[in-house]
Amino acid sequence: MRFLSSLFLALLLTVGPTASAAEARRLNVVDYLLLLPAKTFEAPAKEWATLMRLPKYGTYDPANGYLSCVGDGAQPPFEVTLFRYQDDRPLLAVC
Repeated sequence: MRFLSSLFLALLLTVGPTASAAEARRLNVVDYLLLLPAKTFEAPAKEWATLMRLPKYGTYDPANGYLSCVGDGAQPPFEVTLFRYQDDRPLLAVC
């Protein structure tokens, strides 16, 4: 019995936890924008992400990891770009 429990523990540690579908998905520029702290912009990032998809308010290019927004009275214009290191780690630049 002790052998079986040791074998089960060894197999569990070897296999480890499996990644869920959400973890396996590669995050894009909008996903990282939504992860920014709440006070980064004048309005919540979710509202800006929705607004930037409209042509007159900004540029949305998910294939190249780029967003730009013309802003409004309280929020100046800004750009968000997602770069990736060679090992696929993300680097989000907000200007």
